[in-house]
Amino acid sequence: MHYLKKYLRLETFAFLIIVMYSLIPILSYKFFPTNDGPAHLYNSMLLKNLIYNNDSFLNNYFVFNSFLIPNLTSQYLITALNTFLPINVSEKVLLIVYVIGFAYGFRNLILIIAPNNNFSTYIIFPFIYSLFLFLGFYNFILAIVLLLITLNLWIKYEYTGFNRKRVFVLFFLFLITYYSHLFSFLWLVFFVCIHLISKFLLSILHKEEEIHKLISEYLKKISVLLVISIVPIILVFYYFNLNPTFENKIYLDKVDLINFLKNIRPIVAINYTIEEAHIKKLLYLIIFLFSMIIYNKINKIEFIGNSINGKLLSFIKSFLNIKDIWLIAAAILMFLYFKLPDSDGGIGLVSVRLCYFFFIFLVIWLSIQTIPKWLGIVSAIVSIYIHFNLNQFYQKEIKLLNKTAEECYNASAFIPKNSIVLPLNWSENWLHGHFSNFIGIDKPIIILENYEATLNWFSLKWNDKQLPSMLLGDTLITNTPCFDWARTGNTNKEIKNIDYVFILGKNKSDSLFCGNKIKKIINKYYSIAYTTENCRLYKLNKNKINF
Repeated sequence: MHYLKKYLRLETFAFLIIVMYSLIPILSYKFFPTNDGPAHLYNSMLLKNLIYNNDSFLNNYFVFNSFLIPNLTSQYLITALNTFLPINVSEKVLLIVYVIGFAYGFRNLILIIAPNNNFSTYIIFPFIYSLFLFLGFYNFILAIVLLLITLNLWIKYEYTGFNRKRVFVLFFLFLITYYSHLFSFLWLVFFVCIHLISKFLLSILHKEEEIHKLISEYLKKISVLLVISIVPIILVFYYFNLNPTFENKIYLDKVDLINFLKNIRPIVAINYTIEEAHIKKLLYLIIFLFSMIIYNKINKIEFIGNSINGKLLSFIKSFLNIKDIWLIAAAILMFLYFKLPDSDGGIGLVSVRLCYFFFIFLVIWLSIQTIPKWLGIVSAIVSIYIHFNLNQFYQKEIKLLNKTAEECYNASAFIPKNSIVLPLNWSENWLHGHFSNFIGIDKPIIILENYEATLNWFSLKWNDKQLPSMLLGDTLITNTPCFDWARTGNTNKEIKNIDYVFILGKNKSDSLFCGNKIKKIINKYYSIAYTTENCRLYKLNKNKINF
């Protein structure tokens, strides 16, 4: 017994060490740059100034979304943290919560179902630094953590019983999952329904209790599910009533969908060519474990009777058990993956999200099966090795991204508050998509590239009734296709000069009309205020403006 306790303490400590190692890419540099992350930080700064300072200048440009959309947890968390922490540290706290929550949410879920499968929990580590993390989909990744925690508690309370306190906790988790991400919430409700129905049918099949007792027990559980989910479900209907789905459905080619599965596309974060070798090892591990488990299940099948129905019933009873509900869920996700469109013209990346959920639920199923201890240890070692190599690659990439991010951020020292800035992204790196927003994460300035404010899925929107028209030198930027600025200005046609132009990346080719046109305007009306290897900031020479 003494040796067992010592072994468990060592294994628990080893898991903690891997979790701490997983935080190195987040903690190593000033920023953890992602594609959408800078926009989230910038809009969190705007929220803080609008909520706590009631900034009159910002009120002319932004309004609050009239509906509390199911995509706000991360932004309000960063905003709250930013009241007493620097905003880059606030983002790091959120990401630390994500990494620890993901790792331990998965581990605790596995151990509540299969308490002896400690080593099987290590297989989740390569899934932490996913494509969605580097895209900056903070609400989506937080919702996955909430999904794992909520399922953990639901399963625990199913066995130990529900009371008012536990029902309230589940209600809160369902609600906060809804406000984190609609996709995860809908799957959470759907899976709990699958779990209840499957357990009920398997209990009848295995004749575990009398039918009337089973019905009574499961009616109580259904009533609990209804109580904890009814409010967010009503909010779902209200949301879709306000935001009807688009008709422009886009489906991916079946070949692409199959390749996504073969490449585990959701965890190809930055460069598949480099990450491929490590991700292939993970795929082979999953296939090997799956094959071993299915082989063992087939070997244990006992056919009873001579009739087809009897053999089929005995096959199902021998092959399926309560733990296989997770495999059923993975199969449903696979069906949805091939059936649903990747986009409806508004909501996108549906296929990759479903692919990610499929692998997570498949890995949950693999991790709760009874396998030899040696195989669990080998799986843990392979998973840690893959995770270690991927993290080494991510650290190198983040170092380069952080350099550019700091260059962008340092430009803000040359921009006074309440200025209007036109950012131009001439970088060829897709991760630089919203890096220009780094210049506005510490002070109230208007950056004319704020994708969140153009959509109905975030807390702030452009105040179209008050927005002035924007003038770059002698050119209204609404009148040229060279600028991504669709706002037409308010009814009295007020015109504001663009105070600064921020350029990320190298000059556009001289053969491009827009590049040439913009450069001529900048050279005529603006002068350089700040320059680095990747960024340039130009300030308006107001004495050259004659109108």
